Amino acid sequence: MFLDLVLTWNGNSSTPAAPVPQSISLPAVVEAFPGYFVTIPVTGTPPIYAAIIRNSTVLVNTTGTAAFRFYEESNCTCVASSNYGSVLNEFSVILKGQVISSSLRIFCA
Repeated sequence: MFLDLVLTWNGNSSTPAAPVPQSISLPAVVEAFPGYFVTIPVTGTPPIYAAIIRNSTVLVNTTGTAAFRFYEESNCTCVASSNYGSVLNEFSVILKGQVISSSLRIFCA
């Protein structure tokens, strides 16, 4: 599953549109193949800082697209923030496919 980061601008690359609150568009459950990137779509007035957090550990913290490769099922939180506020969304990652070799991280669909 690959989702894109969406930013809102007024058409002029140096001047942002009127401040827009952050929004995270993400289902409560995300299905992904092991090792595939899961990315988080966020909208709002840039720059937007996006983070993926699992068990109090920050997996990704970036101003670009927040993406992470999951090799195990997880409960996570996504946080999007800017000068205009912040929002968080909790989600679960469910892996598709069957483990063939956990030591080599080989899976089949």
